[in-house]
Amino acid sequence: MSNFQNTFNRLKKERQLSNKQVASFTGVKVKDVKKWETGMSFPTDSKVVDALEGILGTEIIKSLEGFKTEENNFSSLTSSEDEIFKVNNEKLEISNTRIDRLRNIFQRETQSNNEFNYDSDFDTPFLDQEVPKEVLIDEENNLEQPYLYDDRQLGFYLSRNIKTVGLLSVLGIVVISFFRLFWESLNLFINNIL
Repeated sequence: MSNFQNTFNRLKKERQLSNKQVASFTGVKVKDVKKWETGMSFPTDSKVVDALEGILGTEIIKSLEGFKTEENNFSSLTSSEDEIFKVNNEKLEISNTRIDRLRNIFQRETQSNNEFNYDSDFDTPFLDQEVPKEVLIDEENNLEQPYLYDDRQLGFYLSRNIKTVGLLSVLGIVVISFFRLFWESLNLFINNIL
């Protein structure tokens, strides 16, 4: 351990590094660097040892030969992590239940790459004319103007709302029928009690 302490102090002085700088480069606390400096402990983590090698040179590794590092523990952890997150490359079977078929029917359509080109509306080049200030103020406040004449946006809006209205009406019918059944069974129960 004294070999590491002497080598560490000598290399640190040669490179004019402070304890704070060594701690920030290696990712440890200043307290740990002070312990290395006094010879009370030595770095055991392989990442810290690699960082020390980067800033102090390969001499520091030679002074640590014979001391046990946590590299073995780290490799066992990474191997167990690899086993946990291992992807099974076998072909996945897609179930064809009724719910899956129904879900596939109502799947959202992907958006096409043909976006609306607003420049095509302006066939004539702009002339250097002054536009009245009132018109500019109205155009700034009207944020929905480009979508008014876009058929695809209007179709998307209507189809989305039609699906919502259809779903709500089906749910409403189901809720009303359940409520009717509940009310009839409650009346039957009360009549039987009386």
